[in-house]
Amino acid sequence: MTTENHESNPAYRPFKPGGRQDPRHRPTADAIAAIFGDVMHAYTDDQAVEDGVLANIEPLGIWFQEQQVNRVTCIAYVELSELAAGRLTAPDTNIQPALTTMFVEMIRGAWFEGDTWHLANPSGGKAYWLMDNEAGGWTILRQEDC
Repeated sequence: MTTENHESNPAYRPFKPGGRQDPRHRPTADAIAAIFGDVMHAYTDDQAVEDGVLANIEPLGIWFQEQQVNRVTCIAYVELSELAAGRLTAPDTNIQPALTTMFVEMIRGAWFEGDTWHLANPSGGKAYWLMDNEAGGWTILRQEDC
């Protein structure tokens, strides 16, 4: 599901305050430096996409909580792509519409527990997580990817 106006997206929900997703509760860079000291090495979003650790799904146009779902870990992407491919019927070989539909279905069913957004696994396994990222959006990942 692609939409220019994210508020018309059925997966849109008002922001739920609290937890690490709430920008009011994020520590400042100075607070982090005071605890951990200077950063010795930084691995940026651009590097992770270039290295294949993250996949850029921004072109799919999926929104949640006023931010675009723009990244997915590559391991999660491969798993979900295989599930989406199983939904295709011959002679269709384009998995992008099925994958987009699957992502939207997962996000529509998102629930907040503890301090994390959870997404139901379409195969019935462990839930996926939805976490904010440095690219100004959300990343879909498996719990094991953290």
